[in-house]
Amino acid sequence: MSAEQQVVERARRAFQSGRSRPLEYRLQQLKRLQCFIRERQTDITTALKQDLNKSEQASLLYEVLSLEGEISLAVDRLAEWAAPRPVEKSLLTLSDQVFIQPQPLGVVLIIGAWNYPWVLILQPLIGAISAGNAVILKPSEVSCHSAKVMQELLPLYLDQTCIAPDYILCEPSVRDRVVEEIRKSLQEFYTDDPKSFPDYGRIINVCHFKRVLGLMEGCNLIKRIITETSSGGVLANDCIMHFTISALPFGGVGNSGMGRYHGKHTFDQLSHLRACMVRGLAQEALNSMRYPPHTLEKLRWARLLILSRVNLKQLRRLAMLAVLTVIGAFVAQVRPPGQLIAFERREERMRDVLGWFG
Repeated sequence: MSAEQQVVERARRAFQSGRSRPLEYRLQQLKRLQCFIRERQTDITTALKQDLNKSEQASLLYEVLSLEGEISLAVDRLAEWAAPRPVEKSLLTLSDQVFIQPQPLGVVLIIGAWNYPWVLILQPLIGAISAGNAVILKPSEVSCHSAKVMQELLPLYLDQTCIAPDYILCEPSVRDRVVEEIRKSLQEFYTDDPKSFPDYGRIINVCHFKRVLGLMEGCNLIKRIITETSSGGVLANDCIMHFTISALPFGGVGNSGMGRYHGKHTFDQLSHLRACMVRGLAQEALNSMRYPPHTLEKLRWARLLILSRVNLKQLRRLAMLAVLTVIGAFVAQVRPPGQLIAFERREERMRDVLGWFG
């Protein structure tokens, strides 16, 4: 058995033991990962400097900061994400329990990328742990210093730019202006000597440098603006900022990758959303419409009960309004007129608030 097969087998045994499933264990692992990021920031930023010549401040901004936010979000919301999710019912299933129960997929392989060697492997790891999976990490061998730090230090804590602009499409009439503004921005950001400026990053190696040059040469052949595209996400008038929002799914399509992550999106992506329905036994009166002989009367009842949807949110809203009405009627009997007017105004505001959620 190869070393890789042994790793997979150990991960499978760990998952089959059930150790990764309890929420308490998941939270413990997330907090240990949080400790790793906070306590090993110097190791992380040093590795990024060696791999990509990223300065300490740039490394903390683009790699570490978002990881801290992602872990805090997962710790705060894990119980909510993992809870059963009630779904819409029909009249036929009104008294039943119908819900979706997220379950871990099992063993998850996360393959890192060299351009953001920490955030693009640890963000999916956060969601994989949150979902209760056993995880195998495969850092990019190209960003070798980051991979070495990850391999040596991360096991001490745990048991187990695709988003940078690649090229610009613009009208030929403004191309020269765009190039000139880029030149000015480079000078403003990195001075007249970018090579010696500490915040000026590098392409990881000569091979990828040549690949990017090839892409640039290909872009010069483009004769028209692309009006219809397919992509994992779109950000207009800026770059990278959409990656900072945990509520937005981050991913690609086709060769850029399938699936998505960020916050709850990672949890859902790496969970099996199990359909669940629990019915009571004393329902033969309703069940009889399913049994032979099949008649038009039974069909009419089945059509009514199956096709009629019950909006639980609307029912809760109506129930809340009913409670407010009862309280208002009670207050009207025991409060002086002036105080009654104030209460009615508060009740109107409450109804407006309920309308926002309705």
